[in-house]
Amino acid sequence: MASARFWLAAVLAVGWLWALPCGADLLPPAAALPAAGMNAGSPHSGNSALRPGLSCYEPAYFGFIGWKPGSAPTRELECYIPFQVSMQYPLVPLNLDLFGEWKYPEGKLIDQDRSALYFVYNGRYDFFMYGRYSAPVVSRRQNPGAYFDFAGFLGGPDVACGYFHESNGQDIETREAYQARQAKDGQAQDFVSRGWDYWLYGAKKRFLLPDDLTPAWVTWINQQPLAWLNEHLFKRKSSGGLKSEAAAITLGAQFLFFRGEGLGGRMEEDDFWDESTVTPIHRSDYDGIRVSGVLESEHWRVSETVRWGYTNGRYPSSDFSLTCKLGGWLPLSLHWFDGYGPDLTTYHVRSNSVLLGLEFAQ
Repeated sequence: MASARFWLAAVLAVGWLWALPCGADLLPPAAALPAAGMNAGSPHSGNSALRPGLSCYEPAYFGFIGWKPGSAPTRELECYIPFQVSMQYPLVPLNLDLFGEWKYPEGKLIDQDRSALYFVYNGRYDFFMYGRYSAPVVSRRQNPGAYFDFAGFLGGPDVACGYFHESNGQDIETREAYQARQAKDGQAQDFVSRGWDYWLYGAKKRFLLPDDLTPAWVTWINQQPLAWLNEHLFKRKSSGGLKSEAAAITLGAQFLFFRGEGLGGRMEEDDFWDESTVTPIHRSDYDGIRVSGVLESEHWRVSETVRWGYTNGRYPSSDFSLTCKLGGWLPLSLHWFDGYGPDLTTYHVRSNSVLLGLEFAQ
């Protein structure tokens, strides 16, 4: 499944590169989006009207998940509630007078009115409301950073360049501490410390589909199943289906270059005390190249993100999501992950998961 999505995403990436010089007349670009604002779990669509203030870098959600970490017979299905918070704020807009006007011979270098230096924070936590003693909340990911969003670079995509720290907020750093926690609680892997820094380079471009190019099934989704749910579940009658803005396609790519030393000191990527694990296993074996595609309309969004490492390219991971705004207000979201991770403590372990929840902001 993951390999099939990998090749689909590769085709999307090639199509994206083709569309930049050749497809502008076919797919007129809509309002551009922050180039770096796309996650391996689910890319956001953004809202240019919110750009002057606080907004989300990744989707903010909570839900119920069933996760099976790998296929070993000793591992059992475990259910819990994950929740993610995300925010970004434009610290320094690039349209200030002190920056002047950025030009090149053919026109403006960037759209300075939509460009800025952003501060970002992403955090993910898991709440084990049953099945574990004292129903703990486990920190999975702490991801602060800053990036420049150069909107409309050379009249084309939005381009991003930034620096991020990523860790899980845990404290087990030695084999002795791991064994002591394992003996006490019977589970220590969740608390192995992980952390690294990375440079991020990304590009994203969004296209509106003209009415005559909008696939028939896109129109059918708006006029049939969502209208039926609104009428029968929310008791809202509709005539002629849901009115919707034109569908849009967003294509993007990101490149992450991991550093050996960072804000947290050494790169905590190869600390494994499970005897079945062979070290070292580098983060760059599993992440570093990401491509994404999003098809969305006013009432629903389908996204697919594929990532793999740049050292060998042998470990692809796929994250698919479907979000529908039922009744015009309930943002129900379904996620399917198949690959490695997704938690930092087990980034080297093959797993799959299904999440059903609510997406509050994107």
